[in-house]
Amino acid sequence: MSTKTMQTRNISTKIFNEAENRAISDGLSSVQDAVRIFLTNYANGKIQLNLTSEISEKQSEKYYKDSLELQKMIASGKAKAYTSAEDLIKGTKDE
Repeated sequence: MSTKTMQTRNISTKIFNEAENRAISDGLSSVQDAVRIFLTNYANGKIQLNLTSEISEKQSEKYYKDSLELQKMIASGKAKAYTSAEDLIKGTKDE
């Protein structure tokens, strides 16, 4: 059995609840179903993104610190790195 460490970020309860309600109203069982559908279509090139976002200097420093820690974990084999969305999806199905 392989193990993976994934970096996560919190999402506000309000946004999560709105997404959950939207997913259910669209006939899905959960937000996770929507995420699986999104990742599958993204991996297959059916979805393209163009995102812009601004974050605070404090958040930027936190992300940078977290990314350095994740790089160390990948180098030591404690975390798995994927080279494409398709590999990520395949890797998550293997568990």
